[in-house]
Amino acid sequence: MCPNEDAVYRRYELSSDQPLSDVVLETIAELKGEEITEETCILYNDIDPTGLDLLFGEPIAGDTVVTFECVDCEVTLLVDDEIEIRATPIPDE
Repeated sequence: MCPNEDAVYRRYELSSDQPLSDVVLETIAELKGEEITEETCILYNDIDPTGLDLLFGEPIAGDTVVTFECVDCEVTLLVDDEIEIRATPIPDE
């Protein structure tokens, strides 16, 4: 991915004990500069967190990209040897 100075990037290893969906929420919180709570973000409204954890819970062959919008930002998950999480603010239209 091309670096974006407004984006927040994180790497996620499949061996992690923390669910990927939790790391996605932490990445969004870092981008927004605020704590993400159930009142400010219900991830399930934008993407099924259990499905996300299951999809990326096992090694995936080839390159896989998943992109969705959540809390005024675009989240992209890119899989190669690890999972890269990128959260980017959506510009006001």
